[in-house]
Amino acid sequence: MDDYIAIQRCILLAKSSGGWVHPNPKVGCIIVHNHKVIGEGRHHKSGGHHAEVMALSSVEEKDKNLIKYSTLYVNLEPCCHFGKTPPCTDLIISNGIKNVVIGVSDPNPKVSGKGIKCLKKAGVNVKVGIYEIECIELNKRFFHSIQKGLPYVVIKWAESSDGYIDKSRNSLNSKPIKISSPSMQPIVHSWRSKEQAILIGIKTFLTDRPILNVRLSSGPDPIKIIWISKLIKKNKLDLENAFKEGWIIWGPNAHESANDALLRHLKESGLRSILVEGGAETIKYFFKASIWNECRIIKNEKKLGNGVAAPLIPESHSPRKVYSIDKNKVSIYFNPK
Repeated sequence: MDDYIAIQRCILLAKSSGGWVHPNPKVGCIIVHNHKVIGEGRHHKSGGHHAEVMALSSVEEKDKNLIKYSTLYVNLEPCCHFGKTPPCTDLIISNGIKNVVIGVSDPNPKVSGKGIKCLKKAGVNVKVGIYEIECIELNKRFFHSIQKGLPYVVIKWAESSDGYIDKSRNSLNSKPIKISSPSMQPIVHSWRSKEQAILIGIKTFLTDRPILNVRLSSGPDPIKIIWISKLIKKNKLDLENAFKEGWIIWGPNAHESANDALLRHLKESGLRSILVEGGAETIKYFFKASIWNECRIIKNEKKLGNGVAAPLIPESHSPRKVYSIDKNKVSIYFNPK
């Protein structure tokens, strides 16, 4: 089997894990003997077996004797340290595998080339750098959070054709208007399932009391965060109840600016990724500090006439991807910085 086809298969396997693996990367692995796949597996969930373990254990009993004559393919460098599971390099070596092909090396300082060195030291032939760009793209959240020390931030909102994200509401009990059509909801929920956390501002929380779970798609519910740019004493009970319900509360301390506090919380969080769902003022904080990686704007044909104006992308550039679903146009932007 061609190395590129094999790594493509690893990427495909890894993709199917969705957001279950956070904070770990998505990894797929296959075992090939004489151009035939005799075993394959993926990392299913954080704390569970790694892809290499799953692939080796999937090999049928009649083919076990072929493992030492096979090539192991994996999209990310095998780990060489004890975490929640033993080192995958030890397993590869103990199975007598002499050929390993790796898509890309692991940016994690605990691995970062050490796994490759460990395999080579044991006499394993190692090839690295097959579909490297695609392998990094697959785990861009993992790579970004380790290399930059910040979560990968995805900002999302839906706006009307005349540029509003909500109607004007004077009552906390008034319901938000649904701008995007029902056909978009499963897609938005799948977006939620792929990010480790979801964040909204205090005003959005108090006004809408959103559930923010994954109901119309498969995948894990993200960790829920409330961002408070200013301390609001009158809402102390609301925040205490939110905390009891599992929400994480972020905000500045007494001697800290909102921008500094946001950056501090992001750095200290250890999160791989965050989906920011609003509201407009909260999104502006992320734009102002240029703390964002992707922005997904859903524009619907309906008009509101007036209301809460949609945020504006700070840099003037074109979306990288545009597609239509029903009466919605989805535009995806990437931060050029």
